[in-house]
Amino acid sequence: MSDYTELSGFDDEQFQSTEVKIYKNEVDNTDRIGFVPKETLAKDYLEKLKKFGKSDEEAKQIIAAKGKKGSLEKVERDGQIYFRESTWLTATTHYHAESKKRFVCLGPGEICCKKIKDSPITQFITLICKYMTKPNGDLIEPIQAEVKPWRMGESKYVDLKDKDKRSPLIKYDIEFKCTDTKFQKGSMNVIFNEGVALKRDPKVEKEVMDRAAALWPIIGKKFLGERLTEDEVREMLSGETINNEAPKQEQTEVKGEDLGSVLDNF
Repeated sequence: MSDYTELSGFDDEQFQSTEVKIYKNEVDNTDRIGFVPKETLAKDYLEKLKKFGKSDEEAKQIIAAKGKKGSLEKVERDGQIYFRESTWLTATTHYHAESKKRFVCLGPGEICCKKIKDSPITQFITLICKYMTKPNGDLIEPIQAEVKPWRMGESKYVDLKDKDKRSPLIKYDIEFKCTDTKFQKGSMNVIFNEGVALKRDPKVEKEVMDRAAALWPIIGKKFLGERLTEDEVREMLSGETINNEAPKQEQTEVKGEDLGSVLDNF
């Protein structure tokens, strides 16, 4: 059974309703955004690596290498040590037109793939902070920022992950100039010379991190798809073969990744 795949860390908790809306830029507008890292207790981060077959020494080497590269940030808060890093969630899902529900694919060849003729899609999501800016992207002082989920297809995800590998995105903001509102196309440029604007105001940074902590556990189900048991899927798809078309979103068929393969790339 496939699941939400965490491309750096995701704790599945009870879904809660939220009014948060997905991030969307408007044509000819330039947004300045920062990637909100997920914060994990150092001891929990170490245990997570060990669960995926890493020895204590291997886990420590991974942490040290990521820290040296700048993709993992160590912070101390309330007497505890935390690690922060950019995180994407991904899920391969089907759309059920009758219930208007998107749900996580059970796996290739399973009943969902046999009964729903449309191929499943794979999408990615992360959290960003959108700064208050002028139309040209210049920051408005004092700094203000709101946390939003950013959902994307393969091409944008691959572009951002490539930028992240070359220059870790937790160290910089990016400018996103939109050329297509519907499909969220445009140019994305890393702002190398200014660092993360959020860090200029510790109070605003704390507000953003607290908001993100509340959102990480719920954005997978709300914006990617719901997890259902095999029995729930069978019940939903009982009857005639379904042939439907999902509402138009930015979506691309891609081969999903799993945490093990991501760890191997650390």
